[in-house]
Parts: sequence; structure tokens; C-alpha cells
Amino acid sequence: MNRLKENQKTELAKGILAGLLVPFVSYAVLLLLNEKISALIFKEVLKDDLILDNKTVAILAICFNLLPFHLLDKKRQTRAMRGVLISTFLLAMLWLFLFGKEAITLS
Repeated sequence: MNRLKENQKTELAKGILAGLLVPFVSYAVLLLLNEKISALIFKEVLKDDLILDNKTVAILAICFNLLPFHLLDKKRQTRAMRGVLISTFLLAMLWLFLFGKEAITLS
């Protein structure tokens, strides 16, 4: 019984870790791609000339959590899926806190 609870906690922790790691890595990759593509198009990268702004890159990075969620669903690891869902919810709340007012005013 005790071993089962430890296994469930481990699975949940793995899901939370995956749910935090994937968006942070994808955010960095998307920022790099955004700068490189903007440099190719505009020949010079200025902050105002980027194709995507930071709030869009951040929400796209959060959406990349669908990948580990789907992989865990295929493996039937529901506790780890719950961990990914928890971290996605926390990151979405952080996004709303940072960019919510700007997104609502559509500026």
C-alpha cells in the first residue's frame, strides 16, 4: 500500500516536471526561431520588428504541453497526465497574470 502511494507521487512529480520543462524549452526555441526568421525577413532585428510578440510565444510554448500529455495518454499514465495538467494550469495562470491585461485590451 505504501509503495503504491510512493509510485503515484512519483508519477505525479514526473508529470509536473515534464509539464514545466517542455514549455520552458519550447519557449526558448520559439524565441530563437522568432529572432532568426525576423532577421531573415527584416534584415535587422529590432524589438518592434519581431514576427511574434512575447505573449504569443509564451502561449504557444504552453500549448506544447499537449505533446507530453498525448504521449502519457498513449501509455495510460493517468497520474503523470494529471501532473502535466496541473503545471499547464499554473503556467496559464502565470500567463494571465503577466499578459492578461494586455491581451484583453488587444494592444
